[in-house]
Amino acid sequence: MASVKKILAIVVLIQCATLSESSRMLEKKKKKTDGNTFNVISFGAVGDGVEDDSKGFKDAWNAACGSSASSPMIDGNIIAPSEPSAWERKRNCHHWIGFKNFDGLFIQGSGTINGHGSKWWKLSCKDKNKGCHFRKPTGFMIANSKNVEIKGLTFEDSPKMHIAFENSISIHATDLTIKAPGNSPNTDGIHIQRSTNVTIDKTIIQTGDDCISIGPDTKNTLILETSNVVQVMESALAALELSDMNVEFVHGGHGYARNVKFERITSYASARPIVIDQFYCPHKQCKNQTSGVEISNVSYEEIHGTSHKEIAVQLSCSESTPCKNITMKNINLKNEDQNDNTLSYCHNAHGLRNGRVYPNVSCLRYDDSF
Repeated sequence: MASVKKILAIVVLIQCATLSESSRMLEKKKKKTDGNTFNVISFGAVGDGVEDDSKGFKDAWNAACGSSASSPMIDGNIIAPSEPSAWERKRNCHHWIGFKNFDGLFIQGSGTINGHGSKWWKLSCKDKNKGCHFRKPTGFMIANSKNVEIKGLTFEDSPKMHIAFENSISIHATDLTIKAPGNSPNTDGIHIQRSTNVTIDKTIIQTGDDCISIGPDTKNTLILETSNVVQVMESALAALELSDMNVEFVHGGHGYARNVKFERITSYASARPIVIDQFYCPHKQCKNQTSGVEISNVSYEEIHGTSHKEIAVQLSCSESTPCKNITMKNINLKNEDQNDNTLSYCHNAHGLRNGRVYPNVSCLRYDDSF
């Protein structure tokens, strides 16, 4: 287990920092400390929002990892460079802040991690003529780790995805706030892939793309939002965007998505609150596909709120691989403007509904036994 004492973040600017369990093997930096606190300011961080304080963070982290301890605490503001050009020497920076190779890590606090993504959003990172020579970085990543908890933090305006969990086991994210403008591209709230036993609870998400996107080889993921997952203006409450293995929500593809449950979620003006789309294609030109990923045993329960568009429930499945055992119970999604009058769309989807399901989803047969 990584031994980490508290690290206070006080309005600091950092670039592309990866903090790893292996850091504790480095020589301990003997700087000013106060009890159980390793303050990045004491390790050379300026905290003026202009200077690059990455080194202060890494030095504080190395010192903390050389001691016995509690957990990283973020109670101030961490901000990214405001200009994409400031990342020029960081062309291989696929994420901004990352934690790798941990067994046991608790990151908590009331602080804010701000990715300053607004100028990134205007760039096409596939077009070098526009001055973007590399892809937008994900804001915050946990990778190759297990037994991780993240609690209480706010994430704002990431250049790309706000949080990514990759190749990890047993992650609990709770009491988080994630927000970006409704028109910000690819700013998924939380992306999960190649991970097992991930729980997201009591979290508010207001972004320009998917609240929660689930990638390949993801198992036993609970999206259990007792304090509401919300999204403004775009996409789905939780979109499964996978291809080729253990997958869903793709244009064609191979594999399966099964035993997925969405429960106790509130939607505020989502463009597509509930959607399964086997014909999904994020590109300008797509080949016509008649096959799709196998989707079965997907349940929606206690989903309430408003839809930005008239169609609040969309189940679009292929003829060769219909969606099976889709269940809905106690669904109430009204139109944002009219506070009523939403519709559903069904194509090759089969399953059951119980309780009040609004809008009515006619392809699901009523059954009061579940």
